[in-house]
Amino acid sequence: MPLSLEESLALQKNFAAHIRSPDTVAKPSAIDDERMQVYRDLFFNCVKSFLNEAFPQLKKLMGDKWVHLQRSFYRDYFAQSPYFHRISSEFLNYLQTATPIEPSLIALAEYEQALFDVEVLQIEAAQLIRVNLTAKTPLTLKAGVSLKVFEYDVAQMITAEKWHDVLSEKVELPQFYAFYKSTKGKVQALVLAPMTMALLELFQNENTPLDAFSHLSEMTSMPVEQLSAFGFEFIQAQLNKLVIPVACS
Repeated sequence: MPLSLEESLALQKNFAAHIRSPDTVAKPSAIDDERMQVYRDLFFNCVKSFLNEAFPQLKKLMGDKWVHLQRSFYRDYFAQSPYFHRISSEFLNYLQTATPIEPSLIALAEYEQALFDVEVLQIEAAQLIRVNLTAKTPLTLKAGVSLKVFEYDVAQMITAEKWHDVLSEKVELPQFYAFYKSTKGKVQALVLAPMTMALLELFQNENTPLDAFSHLSEMTSMPVEQLSAFGFEFIQAQLNKLVIPVACS
């Protein structure tokens, strides 16, 4: 006899609840355990695979605790996006809101998510832009460039072998990074000085170098001429990598 709509919905809810938490929710009686095991493994291993790919260093540092963290996310968190490629960002949101791990490890997860976001971003290969760059050329960040600030020593964490090698305290000075995809399609994480970070942030508003240097001068009390000396050299080095002329965006 076919199930009624109400019975069908109840079965689906029971099925989903059991898949999420097989240790605490009984399986639907209409489905034998061998079949349910296929579903239990399939769904969890799919999520686990995505997280392993996005957070390899976090997985390495957490060791045996990593699978338990994945399981708690899978069991307790209700994602807002139905797309598989968003699983890692949903996981990061879980870490940031539920804080089931050390804040320093959450910072590492944010670093790895920034890399992953750039990696999966579909950006058309752009031709190298050759332009007579002047102090009055309006500039903007290249598509896909992401600027991040970290209060923990992610530079140390990304090379650490074990968790006890990691400093869990906040660093005295924040660490600044620009994440981007090179012209050859390779994901890059560039360490920035505070001044170059501030300069790139100004280009998010499509400023000219001259306007940007003027803003920085007001912020730091450094002469525009002194800022221009290092700033223009930096801009020229990062043209096509981090910044492009507005007319080419």
